[in-house]
Amino acid sequence: MPYADPEKRKEAKRKYYSQRYKGSPKFRKEEAQRKAEWYQENKEYCDAKTYARRALLQEAKLTKPKKASKVSKTSKTTVRKKTRK
Repeated sequence: MPYADPEKRKEAKRKYYSQRYKGSPKFRKEEAQRKAEWYQENKEYCDAKTYARRALLQEAKLTKPKKASKVSKTSKTTVRKKTRK
C-alpha cells in the first residue's frame, strides 16, 4: 500500500482531490452533480443531522450563563469629592 500511514494517505487524497477540483471545470460540475444526487438519496439522514445539531446548539445557548447587565448612566449616583482643609 503506497500510504500505510493514515495521516499521509489522508493528506495525499486531499491534495489530489484539490488539484483535480481546481484544474478541471468538468470535474467540478460532475462533483456538484454527484453531491446533489447523494443529498437527494440521503435527505432524511441530512435533515436528521441538521435538526440534531440545531437542538444541541439551542440547548447550549439556553444553558449558557447570561452576561451581567450594564448599569445605565441615569441610575448612577454622583459622589462628591472630599476637599482637603
